[in-house]
Order: sequence, then C-alpha cells, then structure tokens
Amino acid sequence: MDTPNLRPLRLGEILDGAVGLYRHNFWLLVGIIALAEIPLLLVQVALPLMHPQTAGDSSSLFWWITTAASMVMRWFFVDGLGAAVLSYAIAQRYLRQPVSILDAYRRLGSSWLSMAVFLLFFPAILVGVLIWGFVPCAGWVSSAGIFIFLSMAVMPLIPVVIMVEGQPILKAMLRAWDLTRRRFFWILGFNMVMAVFSWILAVGPSLVAGLLATALLGASLGNLQQTTESFYGLISSVSGTLFNMLFLPIQVGAWTLIYYDLRVRTEAFDLALLVVDEAEQANRLVRLPPLEKWFSGNDIARLILTSLLVGVAFALIYVVPMILFFLLALMALPR
Repeated sequence: MDTPNLRPLRLGEILDGAVGLYRHNFWLLVGIIALAEIPLLLVQVALPLMHPQTAGDSSSLFWWITTAASMVMRWFFVDGLGAAVLSYAIAQRYLRQPVSILDAYRRLGSSWLSMAVFLLFFPAILVGVLIWGFVPCAGWVSSAGIFIFLSMAVMPLIPVVIMVEGQPILKAMLRAWDLTRRRFFWILGFNMVMAVFSWILAVGPSLVAGLLATALLGASLGNLQQTTESFYGLISSVSGTLFNMLFLPIQVGAWTLIYYDLRVRTEAFDLALLVVDEAEQANRLVRLPPLEKWFSGNDIARLILTSLLVGVAFALIYVVPMILFFLLALMALPR
C-alpha cells in the first residue's frame, strides 16, 4: 500500500490539503456532487415555472412551498447524501486509494439506513436543544453552546464517521462527539473560518450573479417588474446551487482532513496505518475507546462558556448599539 504522510496538521495545512485534493480530483468530486444536485435543480427550476406569477412573491403560499421544498431537497440530497459520498471519496484519495464515482455511491448503499436516520432525526435533536433553552437557569446558560457545538462541530463529522468507519447512526453520533470535544474551541474557530470561505467562494459570487442577471433582465424587460422578480428568484437559486456545487468538495474535504487529524493526534492513526495491511482495516479497527465519561465537567464548562460568549456577542452587536442610540436620542431632546 502507498502509505500517505499522515501527521498533525495546522489550520493552513488543512485548508491547503483540501484545496489540493479538490484540484487533483476535480472531475471525480464535481461528478459526485453533480449527481446529488440533480434533484435539487429540478425542484428549483420546475416549481417556479409552474406558477411564475407568484414565484418571486415572498408573501405568497407558493413561494413558501417552493422555498421549503428547495431547503428539504438540499438538506437530504446535497448536504446529506452528496456530502457523505464526497467524504468517502476524499478519504480514499487522501489515503491514496483508488475510488470512482460508482464506488463512492456503492459505499453509500451499505450505509443508507444510518444516513437516512441521521438526516431525519438530527434536526429534531437540534430543535430539542432549542426547546431546552426555555428551561430556567440550566437551559438558559447551556442551550446556545450545545446548539452551536452540535450544529457546527459534531454534525459535519457524523457523515464522515458513517461512511469511513461504517458505524451505525447512534455510535457514529457518539463517535463524532467524542472526537470533536477533544479540540473543542479549535474546531469552532475552524468552522468560522469555513463560513468566511463560503461567503467568498459561494454565497458572494451567487449574489453577484443574481444581481447582474436582474439588472440585465430589468433593462430588457422594461417595466415588467413581476417577471423580473420571478426570474431573479430562479436565477439566484440556480446560481447558488451551482456555486455550492463547486465549493462543497472543498468544505467536505476540510472536514475529512480534520477527522484524520483528530485521529492522528488522539489515536496514533498514522502509526497504526503503517502496521495494518489495508487502509480500510485501519479506518474500521484502529480507534480508541471513548473517553471515560460522555459529559465531563470540562465539557459542561466549555458548553456554558460558549453560551456566555454567544450572549456577549449578541449584546455587543444588537443590545449595546440600541442602548447607545436611545441615550443619544435622550440627549438630543430639548431641555
């Protein structure tokens, strides 16, 4: 086996490695996610054309149905199944193993039940965490931290664990939690960096494309404002999907590299891979048992601290400016 040079990675090395894997396996990764994007594109294009008069009207029921359908399709087929297949293909290429589009989707066939349960019930867990936030004292000081860490750190790693290790859903969730809590704040910081990357490489260009298309349509259609708004919604949705298709392999690649970085740091996966004959055996077998407690005192303290930091950030962004504006308004009143 051609053994990769596994070692602990810094943030820049993870991003550089994800871009490198994307560049060297462009057609493989784009082909995988393009297949997952097909159902979403069909919904985004077909539904607005069925009722173009209200397709761009956010006050209409049809607009809400179209938007909800697009969100559900994106969650299941792109962010869910497509990202899972991508993670397996990237893991194979990172370990220098051959893989094709068909091989990657065939691997999904053996893990489809775990992925389906994850896609259906993990959002319900997040809703439960939000409800927990209404519980006095305990919920107030912990709900935000739990929600942020589950959604920003644990959730992206669950499909990787399911696809690479072949874990059932419950064990995959516990495994993802156990790995990510070992670098709690680092992973949260990394997710913020990826959010900035998303705006630069996907969201920003999509907005620009939508605005340019609207300007061109407005110039050609004249006063047909309703038609222009309908086409803007269609073009904005489709361009967002296409730019996301180009960016998602980089995002999934970064999370896959984080998965291996955590295993190298905490399980000596790099050394074990030198002993085990096949990378597949190492992925499935070479892993440490979970830490002694699923929730240690340190974990609870970190979650509460995260909640407090969120509260401070919310106050700085919203509450403090409102108070200053109110005070300035009082000072401006005639005496």
